[in-house]
Amino acid sequence: SVEVNPLEFKQKRIASLPPMLQICVNRLQSKNPQIDAVIDFGSLHADNGHANYHLKSIICRGGDNSSSESGGHYWYYRKEGTQWIRYDDANVTCPTAEVRQKEFNESGYHCFYYKEAKS
Repeated sequence: SVEVNPLEFKQKRIASLPPMLQICVNRLQSKNPQIDAVIDFGSLHADNGHANYHLKSIICRGGDNSSSESGGHYWYYRKEGTQWIRYDDANVTCPTAEVRQKEFNESGYHCFYYKEAKS
């Protein structure tokens, strides 16, 4: 067995977390990644408390990912209270949780997460 001195490890921490995170998904390199509703940074930041970020809006992209010439089609989801609303051109709908999660995982492109307020 190898003994490791814990003082030899460097640890990186984030001094201050921003109120909002934007995460762009590279769909050309990853096929249908899971889009999580909550991200927990745990002890990665300086005060060692939990920092939960909640998904509040997401831009989705459909169409041919292999060609930028076609441009694809974009639509947007926004969470208002507990309800997710889908904005697609002139169509505004409230899809079921199953439909919404499928679209997030298959077409989610740009995710906006907001930091949970400390209680």
